[in-house]
Amino acid sequence: MAAKSANGSSELLQILILTLFITGGFLAVACLVFMFLIPGQKQKADAAQNDLKNLIVSLRSKETIEQRKKYLAFKEDADSQRSLREILLGQKGPLDFSTFNSQKPRQEKGTITYTQPVAIREAPLQNLVDFIARVRTAENSVSTAKIVLNRKSRRSTSFIAEPGETPLWNADLTFVMSRNEEIIKKYLPKKADTNNQ
Repeated sequence: MAAKSANGSSELLQILILTLFITGGFLAVACLVFMFLIPGQKQKADAAQNDLKNLIVSLRSKETIEQRKKYLAFKEDADSQRSLREILLGQKGPLDFSTFNSQKPRQEKGTITYTQPVAIREAPLQNLVDFIARVRTAENSVSTAKIVLNRKSRRSTSFIAEPGETPLWNADLTFVMSRNEEIIKKYLPKKADTNNQ
């Protein structure tokens, strides 16, 4: 009976020692993580935060603001050199203009507004919608003042397209573009024909 109790206490002692070693090993690994891995991440986060602060300071500096203003003025000047006709012709794609009369400029309080009517005959509806979207994407100052879409007249009274046939549409469109008069005057000496502006 005494031998059994000595074996039982030695097993208990062994379990206690093993538990202490496992707990000590876990604490050692946790200390390594907290001492070496987490400070490295903190240093990276601190470096990123310092970079952000430097970026904010540089973006708020007068030199950067002046550079951005110059860039925007340059971009606006470059865009103002393209006439409404040039924009429409550049975005024409597969369409044929049946009527493309000259634009009509109108002056009001330092702004020149150009109006350009366009008539397109017998084109698929998707091509017409794509054309309008391309023009609006190419130049933000161009807006669509009028869109009139009519189905191509057919001999039959049916408006349903035959199988395999693409329905064709006629479109009467009017585009409007406004420009600052001061920017236009900057470029008048460079342009020989100011009517096409």
